[in-house]
Amino acid sequence: MRPGPPVQPSRRRPPRRQEVPQERNRRHRLDQPQPLRPRSYGKSSRALLVLLLLASSPLVLGLAEPPGLPGAEWQQAFSRYIYPRATFTRSVQPKKQQNLTIGYLTAIKGGLKDRQGLAISGAFTMALDEINSDPNILPDVKLIMRWSDTRGETVEATDAMIDMICSGVAAFFGPEGSCYVEAIVAQSRNIPMISYVSTFNAI
Repeated sequence: MRPGPPVQPSRRRPPRRQEVPQERNRRHRLDQPQPLRPRSYGKSSRALLVLLLLASSPLVLGLAEPPGLPGAEWQQAFSRYIYPRATFTRSVQPKKQQNLTIGYLTAIKGGLKDRQGLAISGAFTMALDEINSDPNILPDVKLIMRWSDTRGETVEATDAMIDMICSGVAAFFGPEGSCYVEAIVAQSRNIPMISYVSTFNAI
C-alpha cells in the first residue's frame, strides 16, 4: 500500500429528484390562492326549510298547548280560531229520490151500495200529484199509487192487501165496507191504514 492519509469516501451530492409533471401541477395549484365557493347544503337545507314551515303553520302552533290554558279550553279556543277561517270544499252529491208506494183499495164495481170509489179515486190521484209536485212537502220522496178494485168484498180486499204487502207498500188508503179483517191484516204487519168509508164502528 501507498503511504499517506486514509482515503475519505466521496461526498458527492445525490442527484436531484426528477418531479413528475402531475405532481408539479398539483403543487402549483396548492400554492395559488383558491377562490371561496358557496357551500351547498343540499338535503340538510331542505329539511331545515320544511321544519321552519311546519313550525310556523297555524295548525302546528295550535297543537302546542300554551302554559296558561288547560287542554280542553285550549282545544276549544283553537277550534274557534281555525275552523271558521278554514274553507273546506267537497263535492256535494245529490240525494237519490226515494219511491214510496201507497196501496189504494177501492170499490168501483160490485154490489156494494153507495160506492164512493169513483169519486174518491179522482181526489186521491189529485192529492198525490200535488204532493209530488211540491218539493217542500216530501223532499226527495215520490209517492206511487198501486190500486185494486175490491168490489166491496172482504176476500178480494184481503187478497189484494197481501199482494201489496209482499211488494213493499208503505201504507193503505181504503177499503170501503166494514174493513174489520183488512184492519187486522194491516195491524199484524204494522202498516198504517186509512179508510175513507167504513161501516165498522170500531174503525
